[in-house]
Parts: sequence; structure tokens; C-alpha cells
Amino acid sequence: MIYFNHAATSFPRPPAVLTAIQASLTQPPQEPGRSGWEDPLMECRRALMGLFGLEDPLRVVLTASATLACNQILRGLELPPGSHVITSCMEHNSILRPLAAWADQNQGEITYLPLEEDGSFSSGRIRAAVRDSTRLLAFTHASNVTGVLFPMEEIIHLAAERSLPLLIDASQSVGLVPLDLGAISSPVFVAGAGHKALQGPPGTGFFVMAGPDVLKPWIAGGTGVHSLDRTQPPMLPYRLEAGTPNTSGFAGLRAGVLQVLEQTPQVLAAHRCTLAQTLVGDLPTPWRVVSPNPEGDYRTGVVSLSHPEKSPSEVGLMLQEIFGIETRWGLHCAPLAHQHLGTFPQGTLRISFGESNTLEQVAILKDALFQIGMS
Repeated sequence: MIYFNHAATSFPRPPAVLTAIQASLTQPPQEPGRSGWEDPLMECRRALMGLFGLEDPLRVVLTASATLACNQILRGLELPPGSHVITSCMEHNSILRPLAAWADQNQGEITYLPLEEDGSFSSGRIRAAVRDSTRLLAFTHASNVTGVLFPMEEIIHLAAERSLPLLIDASQSVGLVPLDLGAISSPVFVAGAGHKALQGPPGTGFFVMAGPDVLKPWIAGGTGVHSLDRTQPPMLPYRLEAGTPNTSGFAGLRAGVLQVLEQTPQVLAAHRCTLAQTLVGDLPTPWRVVSPNPEGDYRTGVVSLSHPEKSPSEVGLMLQEIFGIETRWGLHCAPLAHQHLGTFPQGTLRISFGESNTLEQVAILKDALFQIGMS
């Protein structure tokens, strides 16, 4: 099998990740304060901290997924009823649905900004959309449909200029496209998934916080400390984490992050970009790239294709059953993106590259697409 679905979940996991998970599950649990004890959660926080230029590991909150992180951030901000939020039409349901639920419950308003004609996103659209009632900006760093990167440095600057909190969904970009949060003046929250480019196991996610500490607890429960307190302890990370943590999962995530840092995100992204550019270049007729990325910037390794006569599901099944090639087809949990791109309701055939893919595999894929396209 040739695996081209890394935007959903990376495969195969590096040996170091599997070893870390196995070691965590086969060794007796240790209690804090025991001689030689090392906090696996804190070690994971420190590793993640290195991806964002942060200095305080307690600003890294561990969650079960990026979706949970986005919900926790939005609910923890406690936006007043009637607030206005600005986002984009390219968002994943991890942002779209929590925003919709919040708006329904709080008479909120949401503005969904489109892409430009060349497939890019302009931060100028945000500036024009801000109102007196705007209380949050929420944007993906990279689309999981087209791979387009949002100009996040400009958006962070704009949020600071308007004193607005900013929620960034970095699920597709973390570990590939750096975000430096070392000098932030307004609240910025970056949510990420552990099971994609960071090579961690499913069931691991996180968010990091930069700027003023304004988030209220949304979940409550056991923390292992301050057990006499009636409510969540006020200090981080206990204020924002509750329940028994996925220690073995975060041990695996730490191993994946350390490998990413060793190889460097820039090198990993360059490999994906080369593979994507090779696919897009001289694409067999009659295939087309849906919303090609400006200047061929495919650092996240995501490319969406369409065929004028064959549905994405039909092509995906043919690739899977005839050629042994695993892709992803459909809406990719981003329905507004497809409405904007003109690919709704069938969606696209998504090819997403990872560290394990090769140029030889891309050649096999292009040949398969040629055969399917001409059939």
C-alpha cells in the first residue's frame, strides 16, 4: 500500500514513538515526588514549547484533540452575548461547529471571509470586517483542503493592533511551518493535533497560550493536587486540565515532537513541498488542481484534485482497490470550503504527503491518475 493521507493521520509512526508508548504502558506508574521520577506530561510540554518559541511549559495545555482544544479555548474566553467573531470559509469543523454552537446559544454573529481569486487569503479582509462588537478572530494556519497558508504573522499583528484574542487552528501546519509566539502582546491561542505531522498517536492534542492569561476553566474535575478545593485550582496547567491524562499517548507525542525538532520543520516541509509540486507539475489530463496554491507553496503537502466526469469517491475507491493507493475523498470536514471552491457536495480527491513518501511513489500515483482519467 502507498499511503497519501497524512493530513488525516500520519503513517507509519516512527519507531521512537512506538517505543515510547510501549515503555509507558509496560512500566509501573510512578507517583510525583518518588525518587528519580520524571513527569512525562511536563516533558511533553517542554518538547511542544520548542515549536513555538515559548519559555514557560505551563503555557502548554494537553488535550485529547485539536477539536477539544478549540472548544476549550472558545468556551474559556466567555465571549459576551451578541459578540461578533471573524473567521474564514476554509475552516475545519473543529472551528466551524464550536463557533456555530456558541453563536446559537449567545446570539452571536459570525463573518466567514473568502479566499482571493488566486487562492490566497488577504489579511486586509479581516481589517475591513472588524466591528465595534468584534471579540475574537479564529483562523486556520493552513487549509486541510487546498493546503493554502494564511498570513499568520500579519493576522497576529492585526489582532494585537485591535486588542482582539486570536484562535489559530494549526493542526495542518504544526511541525512544518513555524509560528514564533515569543513576543505577543494580545491573547493568542494555538490549537494543534498530535497525530498528524508531529507523528504522535491519535487521542493527543494541545493548545499553547501566548500573551495575557485570560482563559477561564471550561472542564472541571480531578487534578491530583489541591483536592480540598471546591473548584478548579487557579494555577496552570491544573486550571485547564482535569481527569486522568493520556500519559502513554503524550509520551509518544513527545517522542514524535523531538524527532521533528531534530529533523527540523523546514526540512520536513521542503520534502512535502517537493512531492506536491511534482504531482501538480504536468498533471495528467483531464485532472485539475482545485485552487492551486500561490507560488507553488505546498509546505503542508496537501493537494486537492478533481475530474470533470468522475466523482472523488469513485476515483478514491479505484486508487485503493486497483492500485493500492490510499487517499482521502469527500468534504474533509470543511463544508464551507467546498461551497466556496465550487466542489460541493461531492468534495475533492485529496492527496497529502508525509515524511515516508517518495518521488517514485508520486510517479506511480500520476500513472494511476492517467489510467483512471482516460478510462
